[in-house]
Amino acid sequence: MTISVARLAAIVLPLLLATLYLLYILDRRLLHQYIISIARGAATLTAVAAMLHYVFLIDRPLLSLAWIVLFSGVAAAVYCRRRWLGVPLFVGSTLSTLVVAIYVLDVFSCSHLFGASPLVPLQMTLLTASLYIGRRGLTAYVMNKRVHQSLDEYLMAMGHSPWQTLRPFIAAAISRALAAVLSASLRLGVVITPGIFVGLLFCGVAPMTALMLTISVLMASLFAAIASLLLAIYVYNRLSLP
Repeated sequence: MTISVARLAAIVLPLLLATLYLLYILDRRLLHQYIISIARGAATLTAVAAMLHYVFLIDRPLLSLAWIVLFSGVAAAVYCRRRWLGVPLFVGSTLSTLVVAIYVLDVFSCSHLFGASPLVPLQMTLLTASLYIGRRGLTAYVMNKRVHQSLDEYLMAMGHSPWQTLRPFIAAAISRALAAVLSASLRLGVVITPGIFVGLLFCGVAPMTALMLTISVLMASLFAAIASLLLAIYVYNRLSLP
């Protein structure tokens, strides 16, 4: 399917003007926020699409890996403004999503395993869940460690191994991080339809094929997110970030 600029304008402009008019009538404060959000989002997506155009055009493994590292770093810096969050999550999310993406493509017998077209979009999809779950989990882990520092010291004094000492804090962090995701998964397919599933159907992929691909990506996202959180906790402990 080819979308021209004229067709894009025919879709976007009437809907944008109608939305602006409704917000102008109902709440002008929301109108200001809406304009800023739409303008910022459109500018960011345009910049990403322009860079991806050349990444896909050149299609070299080193360039694809460089893009993945760059995009993950920028995403972690924007989403996690605090250093003790950003650095561990950047390391954890980049490594976990890259390894899982390569594994999924290898199982699918992708001929161009490190090609920009299959690897970069899949890694970017996995990165979204990894950053969301990772930030929630790492924040819970750090807060619990600070609040229950006496418990940590008590377990160490009792001769517990480092893993036994950290295990309750890690378990609580994973529980906190996955609670919202697992709750939303109960409404999957009825109230919530995965965007990748709709996108595949929109592109003409057969429903059952789209379903199998969607399930694969969802399972990969969940595993990559948990692995990212565990790696982030490890990096946080090793760096002893404040």
